[in-house]
Order: sequence, then structure tokens, then C-alpha cells
Amino acid sequence: MDTALSVEAQVKGVGVKAGALVVGIASADAFNEYVPVGHRPGDFLPGAKSVVVAGGKGPTAGAWRSPNSEVMESTGYDFRENVAVHVMADFIKRELGCRTMRSPSASASPSAS
Repeated sequence: MDTALSVEAQVKGVGVKAGALVVGIASADAFNEYVPVGHRPGDFLPGAKSVVVAGGKGPTAGAWRSPNSEVMESTGYDFRENVAVHVMADFIKRELGCRTMRSPSASASPSAS
């Protein structure tokens, strides 16, 4: 681990290098006000201190409008940030010695255009 960079900068760098367009890190407690008990980060991983998220470009407008719900899975539009999450989780576990838990990305509705 490169001690010249902050841990946050290292994790974000690993995520971007793995294909995420953006990486964010928040306190696990920041979710408590908005997420019901039983679904909070600490409920899934007791003792969780941080949540790391990755974002990607997302699908094209045509893929969003396709009547075939499998388009995004078969074209890989939903994979890039998932790959980055796996790479960051492995880095955090291996290099920082922390427990990790991966969660797949969830689709977000496209903005009205």
C-alpha cells in the first residue's frame, strides 16, 4: 500500500482504474436516517464504517427503451461498475485488512427526455 496517498485516494484510484467513472465513499452511519432498520450497511456487515460506491456511464437511450428486459444484461451495460466494486473490495480486503461485502448495482430510471 502506498502510504503517500490517503486510503480514500487509493480506493478511488483502484475503482477508476477498474472502469468506474466515479467512486464515492460515505460513512455507513450516513444511511441510517434514510434506510429502514434491517437494510442498513451495519445490518448486513456488523461494524461497517464506510460504504464505497461506483458509478458508470449507463446504457444508451435505445437500451432503456427496448421492450426486451435482457438487453442491458446481454450488452454489459450493467457490468462496468460491478467490476470496479469487486476490484475495490478485493483491494480493501487484501491491502487494508478490512472485511468487505459486495452488492450488485441497481438500475436507475432514465431521466425524462
